Amino acid sequence: ETFGHLIGENLDTPGFQFDLESIIKGMRDATEGKPSPMTQEEYEEAITSIQEQAFSSLSDSNLSQADIFLENNRSETNIVEVEPGKLQYRIIAEGGGDEVFEHSAPLIHYTGTFIDGTVFGSSIESGEPITLPLTQTIPGFNKGIVGMKEGEKRTLYVHPELGYGTTGHLP
Repeated sequence: ETFGHLIGENLDTPGFQFDLESIIKGMRDATEGKPSPMTQEEYEEAITSIQEQAFSSLSDSNLSQADIFLENNRSETNIVEVEPGKLQYRIIAEGGGDEVFEHSAPLIHYTGTFIDGTVFGSSIESGEPITLPLTQTIPGFNKGIVGMKEGEKRTLYVHPELGYGTTGHLP
């Protein structure tokens, strides 16, 4: 039962719609020694095609959502647009002291989220800030924190073109 539960959890894949009864039939047929409805090669081609279509659909949807979000966000209070339609920020808390320059390696705390608020990365969880060479990060982050002063807090809004792209870390 636990193994079945594990398989079921792994069927929850964005862009895929599974017919659970067909999956169970395939498992029963396999354990009974019945032949597969496809060869291994046909299966791999079909899965690759389905994955590419699902990924492309998700990518297109994310790109559209990002464009709409950033367009609507530009009219919000206190939004600074660094690159039109691609990079914006809002200052949450003013800072003072040293300023972040291009090509520097500031000591930072960060939390990265998707539009829906799902966290995909955070230094806060570890409890320790990190030193991040700006030349080793996404362009939106690099450009978005240049000019920050020590202690300042910003929310960056980064378009996929200045983030992980449309073929990278999705959703």
